[in-house]
Amino acid sequence: MKKSLLHIFVLLLMVTMLSSCGSGVKEVKAESLDGLPFSDEIIYDEPFALVNAYDAFLAAGNDNDTLILSDRPYMWKLEKGESGSHVLSNENQSLMFDLDNALYEEGTKVHLFEDTGYQCQFWDLTESGEGFIITSAEDPDWCVLSAEEGFTLGKREQAGKNDTWRIIMDGDWKEGFLSPAEAPYYQIAESYTPTPEFWEEFDKEGITEEMKSSSVHHGENCAQYLNVYPEIDDAGEGFDFFSVEFCTDTSADATYWSLANWGMDYKEYMKRNGYTEYDTVGAYGGLQDVIDHNTKIMSIWETYFKGPEGELTLVPECVYPENESTYFDHEGNGTSLVAPFEWKAGTWYRYVLRSWQKNDTTYVGSWAEDLSTGEVSLLAVYDTLLPESFINGSVPYQFLENYGDKYYGEYRQMKLRNFCVRGADSGKWYFADRVSFSIWTDLGHNQGTYRYIVEGDTAVGETCGLGEDVCKGMTEEDTKKTFNIKAPKEAPDPDRYEIPEL
Repeated sequence: MKKSLLHIFVLLLMVTMLSSCGSGVKEVKAESLDGLPFSDEIIYDEPFALVNAYDAFLAAGNDNDTLILSDRPYMWKLEKGESGSHVLSNENQSLMFDLDNALYEEGTKVHLFEDTGYQCQFWDLTESGEGFIITSAEDPDWCVLSAEEGFTLGKREQAGKNDTWRIIMDGDWKEGFLSPAEAPYYQIAESYTPTPEFWEEFDKEGITEEMKSSSVHHGENCAQYLNVYPEIDDAGEGFDFFSVEFCTDTSADATYWSLANWGMDYKEYMKRNGYTEYDTVGAYGGLQDVIDHNTKIMSIWETYFKGPEGELTLVPECVYPENESTYFDHEGNGTSLVAPFEWKAGTWYRYVLRSWQKNDTTYVGSWAEDLSTGEVSLLAVYDTLLPESFINGSVPYQFLENYGDKYYGEYRQMKLRNFCVRGADSGKWYFADRVSFSIWTDLGHNQGTYRYIVEGDTAVGETCGLGEDVCKGMTEEDTKKTFNIKAPKEAPDPDRYEIPEL
């Protein structure tokens, strides 16, 4: 059945405005679907905003030929045209809808016109479940137009969760609500938790005495350990640069935020020395709260080689900072650096890991940049003793660990965004557009609950040892959930993370 956007727009105007939008908001109604599309009270060119129940506003993208969702109101206006009515961006009139030429019909085009010369960009409508997917060359999976519920925008799999869009009109709002040209991308949050009641209460009250008194600490159990896996198609397995942005709103005691877990490439070393087998755990690095102060950490395990000529243990060396690393043997063997670094909760940092060759060996270094000040700190550098090597395997992943059972009942959180890697051979950048969460259940000595949230470009993982023990009898795969995430458009400038002279 065909249904014009003009009629849909009329239906939008029949929706009563939210009372929370202020006393100056008008209640807008249409007189008739068959008569004039708007009542006599509606004035052409008066600014209005389109908003849904999640406070996601329809906005124009920076390139002026795409639509995005914004967390700030973006103003539009209605204008009479030669062929009918148009909805135009009030901020930049290079973008408009032609209400007379867009139909709810498979294969029909939604017309977005540039004001000058009326040059069209077409968005295809294809039917999908509860609505129609609008696709363009710019972002093919971006939004959904729902024939059943009205004008509905959202991620494809969320079509049924959006509310109908409402028209908010008030000329007095113009100064306060006009969004800047760089209106932010907005995506309705997706989340998962096996214990929604716990987190609903936590969101209202935080950790309460009742939560503590009703929870039992089992033996030497810690809170759940959280894994985060950024996912990138066709990125290959060899990288010389990795970057992720990190923040936590709370620095819980006895917590390790591992921001990169990776391995090294051993092919050249094995080829030169005639080894046919190797065994290693890998490496990780990140930030810690060790109860009385905060630290940086970077650890690389020994690698064991075997071949016809015998066996060898290769021990990596921490060369920066000098004389501060230690040998460890409590969870495998290797070299570890744990040193004071007074990073702050509530601050976004960019964590960088890169590898490079010098004097026939491969170094690996890590940096942290305070994104509020732009200050860059070199955290650690290791000589891997491997020639022609690089960061190897999948894209480096992250985890959140409570390592002291005494502090099992604290709330822990990590926020991550803008994952990217650079190919070691190609020099090409790759950006994550999906992220998977899981709980590390094979430890056997963890308790409590967890929650995953992805909104826009940010992935949030939360754990707490209080509440119901939700992972008994479960595998890590049972707890795994994958979400789409807004990928960064640009990579960080590698020159900001200068390779030191050693």
